[in-house]
Amino acid sequence: MRILVILILLCYQSINAQVTRVYYELKYKPSKQLSNIEKELDILEINSDQSIFQNYQSYVLDSTLTKNLSKMNSVDPQIFSKKINNNYKVIKEKGGKLKFKEVLGGREVYEYNENINIDWHLLPQTKTDENKIVLRSAECIFGGRKWVAWYDPNTPINDGPYKFRDLPGLIYSIEDSDNQYSWQLIGIKNLSHVSTIEKNFMELQGFKSITVQKKEFNQIKKNFETNPLGNSKESLGDMINDQEVIKKMKEYEKRELEYAKSHNNTIEIK
Repeated sequence: MRILVILILLCYQSINAQVTRVYYELKYKPSKQLSNIEKELDILEINSDQSIFQNYQSYVLDSTLTKNLSKMNSVDPQIFSKKINNNYKVIKEKGGKLKFKEVLGGREVYEYNENINIDWHLLPQTKTDENKIVLRSAECIFGGRKWVAWYDPNTPINDGPYKFRDLPGLIYSIEDSDNQYSWQLIGIKNLSHVSTIEKNFMELQGFKSITVQKKEFNQIKKNFETNPLGNSKESLGDMINDQEVIKKMKEYEKRELEYAKSHNNTIEIK
């Protein structure tokens, strides 16, 4: 996937603004059976109270909706036409508290709360990146995978991509030992104000988020992967006999089943 983010390939700045946005490139193998690699741009936005991590495309969608709704403008349906992979948000607060939020089945928002204390093992290895920054290494077991991270002890931000944090410095890169997932820092930008929000595009349209336990969340997600339509047919009413509606539902079901089959290699396997 081409990443159209030339503007973010900035010089590394000193981290002295109230809000810091970090850009990461994610490379991952979406399928357990296939060898193809997919790429995406993720952002981590950090302020004094919390940080929010999400796919950059979902951030753009959220921002576009927020702008239009605040001005009472109509929303172009085309902004919803492109499927966003890994359409989740990780909201990290101080003290290890974390909220994970995702749109499942293309129409329902679920979230769970989690307390995470990653058992990092600091390693003696160091390396110097292309910008002459000396990085230190650490490893951990998380989500059933072994991870190796490289962080900058001179950047006073104890955060990183996805759920990773609590190293003595900003995580510049992290990769699992099987080379299935890797995040690489590609830019840092200081902002004058917070631009990310906790709500996603469904909540911005008035849909409520459903809070469940993590185990229940994983089961609900698995159910949608095998039955993308869920109980949608039950809510159609008289439209159940509309052949055009049925055709679109079947097309959607086919797309979602194919997507689930080709994206079955989750970040956390335990």
